[in-house]
Amino acid sequence: MLDVPAAGVNFVDADRQFHPGTPDQYPSAQGCCPFTLLLGQPLYVTDAREDPRFAADPLILRTGVVAYAGVPLYSDGQPVGTLCAVDMRPVRWTAEQRCALEDLAWLVMDELELRAQIAERRRAERRAQQARAEADEQARLLRAVMRQMPEGLVVARAPDGELTAANDEFRRLLGHDMLAAATIDGYDAYPVLRPDGTPYAARENPVARALLHGEVITAEEMRYRRDDGRMIDLWVRAAPVRDQDDNIVAAVGIFTDITERKRLEQSLRLSHSRFEFLSEASGLISSSLEPSVVIEKLSRLVVDRLADWCAIVEPDQHRRLRRVSAVHRDPGRAEHIGRWLERPPIDLASRSVLATTFLERRTIRLDDPTPAQVAGRLVDSDGYREILAGLGHHSVIAVPLVAAGLQVGSMAFVRGPDRPAFDEEEEALAVELAGRAAVALAHARRYEQEHSTAEVLQRSLLPHLSDFDSLEVAAAYVPGSDTLAVGGDFYDVHDLGAGRMGLAVGDVMGHGVAAAAAMGQVRAALRAYARLGMPPVEALSALDGLVADLPGGTLVTCLYGVYDMPAGQFRMASAGHLAPLLRLPSGEVVPLVVPPSPPLGTGRKAFAETVHAVPAGAVLALFSDGLVEDRTRDLDTGLVELTVALSRHAGGPLKRAGRAVLHALNRAEGPADDVALLLVRARTS
Repeated sequence: MLDVPAAGVNFVDADRQFHPGTPDQYPSAQGCCPFTLLLGQPLYVTDAREDPRFAADPLILRTGVVAYAGVPLYSDGQPVGTLCAVDMRPVRWTAEQRCALEDLAWLVMDELELRAQIAERRRAERRAQQARAEADEQARLLRAVMRQMPEGLVVARAPDGELTAANDEFRRLLGHDMLAAATIDGYDAYPVLRPDGTPYAARENPVARALLHGEVITAEEMRYRRDDGRMIDLWVRAAPVRDQDDNIVAAVGIFTDITERKRLEQSLRLSHSRFEFLSEASGLISSSLEPSVVIEKLSRLVVDRLADWCAIVEPDQHRRLRRVSAVHRDPGRAEHIGRWLERPPIDLASRSVLATTFLERRTIRLDDPTPAQVAGRLVDSDGYREILAGLGHHSVIAVPLVAAGLQVGSMAFVRGPDRPAFDEEEEALAVELAGRAAVALAHARRYEQEHSTAEVLQRSLLPHLSDFDSLEVAAAYVPGSDTLAVGGDFYDVHDLGAGRMGLAVGDVMGHGVAAAAAMGQVRAALRAYARLGMPPVEALSALDGLVADLPGGTLVTCLYGVYDMPAGQFRMASAGHLAPLLRLPSGEVVPLVVPPSPPLGTGRKAFAETVHAVPAGAVLALFSDGLVEDRTRDLDTGLVELTVALSRHAGGPLKRAGRAVLHALNRAEGPADDVALLLVRARTS
């Protein structure tokens, strides 16, 4: 057709040019083909040797091409090569040859386009196949992720909110398969509640809010009631799913079961609350050693925090249980409480819950008990059922009060029908509280007994003073109440003859029987030294040695003096004790200066004697520090108050004056510390 020795397609790219099916490759910038593409139109060369464009071209010289005809080829609008014909001798290209070559070029370009389309179709098919494989793999992975997710997952499709997918954990949380919900309003089929128990409306559900409003919920707590009745706590996250145009196409909800975590948190809160309650209880019931105060504080604490009412019983000498306390939180039940307390002691054979827990030393918890289970045989006694009905007994815990193996009593914690029954945590709390209360009550009873013993001993060792012919005397001893342990305060008056009287007041440091016994020894020794005629300094020096020999490092403050009534003088010495006061007949009160000195028992014996004039009708006041000093009143304030009281009351009879002084200083009953007071006045006729 072209009558040339060689023709064909030559492809050109950025780096090379080549003929399909041949291994030959040439540089892309040499020869006529690249020039044809650059020209963008057919190129016909008769003799390249004479054409200045190609005469020196390396590729032309190497291949020996003389004549060239070429048409650019395009594929998808881009130049890809040429359809060319070459000859090794000059050729004058005719119009027929040119038309034939250009027609062939169109056929070649059609073929190239067809092949390109086929190749693109095959590539598209491969891409589609790969995409399907990737989608299948992603779907498989997604199913595996959904199946293995520890959280429940549900997917809702826009715009209606139809639930389209859920994983196994979501179904496990529900306790059944996913309920069909073609629209958001169908979400009402799921009984979800807020933490306060109010139900969610369908469109308030986190998944619905994400779908309707694009809201992202990072953490929201809800509760769900399963078909089996069990309530579970859930932590919910929800978010919208958007397409490339930012349209919401779906919403995803993720549900985490936090039921166990909530239970642990509640348990920790209860434990913390229980610890605080027990700490507060320990502080309250240990703040006093008076049994009645311990019982009152314990009962009030119980009805304030744990029970509707409580009762405490203690064993008496007849092996019965004495009703010592009952308190109800409702003041309107006071009449029933009073009637319960007025009942006779509980017989241990009555099989009442308080008697049984005392006998068997075990805790008993009863829910919805009958009156007979609570009161045993006592229930048939007159009016007992009515009392129990008035107080209420929906739930009962009875606990023995045992301290160091000693049975102190029993205690009942009771709730009425308006409150839930006690649970195991509250039972454990009641047992712990009762254990601490038993220890406090046992200590209080022991100190009460010691206080009683010490007070009896103290009073038996103090002199029973009566007025002397020449001396009016008033003396008082008041035991302290803060520790319930009697101290060692003492006073004494003894007749030395010839109108002279020995006056003493002192304080053995410490409390209890030991202090009272030491006080007795000191007072007896001082009386003996005085009767031997020892002056105050010598008597105190002798006492110092005696006190130093007492066990336990005992220390004693003491003031001893000799009142010479005919001479109107008071000669005295002090061992670390407060100076006395002198009330003059005018009503003026003055302190009698005494040099500072150490207490008895230190071995220092640095005592000094002073002599003071005592006018006729004047009153000498000797006292211990408990009269003028305590935690709420300093010494200076107390001395001022005592001065005022003596001035006001000591002008009349001294016994009445002594009582008035104690009342004025709020020491007549239950002072914080022991009080000793001695008032003397010489008779004038």
